[in-house]
Amino acid sequence: MSHGGAYFHPLFVFFIGCIFFYVIPMFYLGYFDFIYWVIFICAVISFSVGYYASNVVAPYKERVPRYIVSSALPYIGVIAILYLVWAVITYEPINSYAELFQNKSQGAIYSQIFIKLKSMIIVLLASYYASKSRKNYFIISLCFIAVHSMSPTRFHLIEALIYWCAFGVYFKYFKIKLFMVVTALLLSPFIFSILLLKRGMESESGSFFSSFYDLLVNANISQLLELSITSMETFVTFETFTMIIENNFIHPESGIARSFFLFVPRSIWVDKPEAISRIVANEFYSGAYFNGGGMVAGIFGDAYVNGGLLGIILIWFCLGYVCKYIYANTVLRCEFIESRYYKAYCICLYLTFLGWFIMCLRGFMSDFLWIGIFYTLALLSLNKLFSREVYD
Repeated sequence: MSHGGAYFHPLFVFFIGCIFFYVIPMFYLGYFDFIYWVIFICAVISFSVGYYASNVVAPYKERVPRYIVSSALPYIGVIAILYLVWAVITYEPINSYAELFQNKSQGAIYSQIFIKLKSMIIVLLASYYASKSRKNYFIISLCFIAVHSMSPTRFHLIEALIYWCAFGVYFKYFKIKLFMVVTALLLSPFIFSILLLKRGMESESGSFFSSFYDLLVNANISQLLELSITSMETFVTFETFTMIIENNFIHPESGIARSFFLFVPRSIWVDKPEAISRIVANEFYSGAYFNGGGMVAGIFGDAYVNGGLLGIILIWFCLGYVCKYIYANTVLRCEFIESRYYKAYCICLYLTFLGWFIMCLRGFMSDFLWIGIFYTLALLSLNKLFSREVYD
């Protein structure tokens, strides 16, 4: 942990999430009613108890890539660079972010499974490649970050930054110190503001570099300061949370329970419950709903919609338990692993889970539950497919 791994520890991430998505907006907006303190205390205690109650360490055997995989690894860096060049040349800014979610067919929704499987294959192979040397790491991480900076979805870039920074720290390629973390947190509102401006920007030439140049020329400090309040989605999601509390907005059929019948086509079940983000938007933000979007209710809103205060206690206990289980069987396990490839797999599994957990902190736990399960199962399967056991 001397290289800064503690900053990617689930307890630290949960602490930062509570500060950003609950404590700051609660004080800034002046919501000091007793119920908000009760919810906060119950959630923190539940997560902590769940975390420290988890002591299960699963058995494992170290693995190394199969011959065909190890033979292909040296070419991954070249492929990544070529893909980056292609992405820059073909980059086109979007006209409207809402268009990405409008008029989605049932087939397009199911195709997400294959898209996400492809993403997991790419990330795991890239992690194998990065584990070989510091040079490989910087090549692949910079390519990933550059490509994701062109995505209209801001979290894609943030997720890539977190993943590859943590990966470098866990492999001791560099250190992260406290002042770096504090600086990043202080600058995060402005970074999100710039990304928000970039997302909705149009450019005559349509190239990535000219679009980025237009962004720097047209942006100004006052505009960034105004956007910094809304771009973090901290205050608006907390206000949504207060509406949910005031209206006792509890709909468990749209929460975790919905995951069990998620893939039943709406053509068969016309009245199938919508996701929490959709029903929240329909109730409180009709404009966003009819444009195909949704709205989340912050760090504890999702759990409240699932089952009120009891839902918060149970769900955050389970999240704490799962966080400890994943962390103990990936990051802590790496202290005893000799194979750099198997270590890369363990770190990949943990950081993929961490990305999903951050989405839980934002309020997408129920909506993205199937994604978290799918990613975990996909990586477990890919590890078996791409590698073999090391025999003594």
